[in-house]
Amino acid sequence: MLNNNTKCIHQQPVYRFDGKIIGHVCGETLKKCVTSDKHMLQKPRGWAWDEEVLVEAEKQGASLVEIHDRKSGKTYHASIRDFWDFGIAFNRGWGDQVVLPINFWDIQSPGEPKVEQLVIPI
Repeated sequence: MLNNNTKCIHQQPVYRFDGKIIGHVCGETLKKCVTSDKHMLQKPRGWAWDEEVLVEAEKQGASLVEIHDRKSGKTYHASIRDFWDFGIAFNRGWGDQVVLPINFWDIQSPGEPKVEQLVIPI
């Protein structure tokens, strides 16, 4: 289910409002594996999470998000902080969600090495 680029021994599942597992917290990263043509939000274009899932993931120690697209093989990286700072809250009948527009994501194409986002202390 998850991108197997990194091994994770201690995965904590995260659940949708109806009890379905929709991802896992692995260390400091909230992860899910999806298909973009079915799961990527189109207006605005980006990736969304249930608001309560983001809150629960933070309680479990996550500060990062990783989404692997099965169709393109691309992996998308962002921080949960970016969801709160730059995300757009919405509810289209599936509960309260937050979408982070695509321009806020670091995108890793298949075969490319993972590039860590540079954080400059202030």
